[in-house]
Amino acid sequence: MLNKELLSRQEMIDIAASVEGHPDNTTPAFTGGFVVASIEDDGHVLYQKTQWCKEWKITLCIPDYKLLTELARSVLPKEILFKDAVYNIQKSAQLITAITNKNKEIMKSALKDKIHQPYREKLIPGMGEIIENLRREDKVLGCVLSGAGPTLAVITEGNNTEGIEKIVHRIWYDLDIKYKIMTFEPEEEGARAV
Repeated sequence: MLNKELLSRQEMIDIAASVEGHPDNTTPAFTGGFVVASIEDDGHVLYQKTQWCKEWKITLCIPDYKLLTELARSVLPKEILFKDAVYNIQKSAQLITAITNKNKEIMKSALKDKIHQPYREKLIPGMGEIIENLRREDKVLGCVLSGAGPTLAVITEGNNTEGIEKIVHRIWYDLDIKYKIMTFEPEEEGARAV
């Protein structure tokens, strides 16, 4: 167990990222909130935490099967089109802008993707139909694949778990996929000793 007096918070963040390899996973665990993070050339994690809009909730739609990360990575193309890279860079900038300014209209646009979701969609039955139907659902700002999947993350203005569950149930029930749905507010504080 690490003694918090022996290592600074930054040192713990750097070590965690070096072990796990993904500072976008490990850094928010320490800091809470919405975090943009990268490992710099010297191994140091550079990050910035931004306050999440308190009115925006996240609903996770978790199917009852596992999707191995190796399989999810294997369907990604080795090269991507320049225009798709530009598209996703624009969406990343929109995401930061939407969260920083609590702008729901920009958030609706920011949650679109051309680099990984179109390829991984074939591994998650019903995903495309769920995302398309949720675009028309009240209070839904968007739906994205959570990491490599198979969980879908739905961002809403306020809570609309019931409306989301109706759509997900109709689509996954027909595909004989059992699931859990959980709505929560992101943790703003992060890991702490208790």
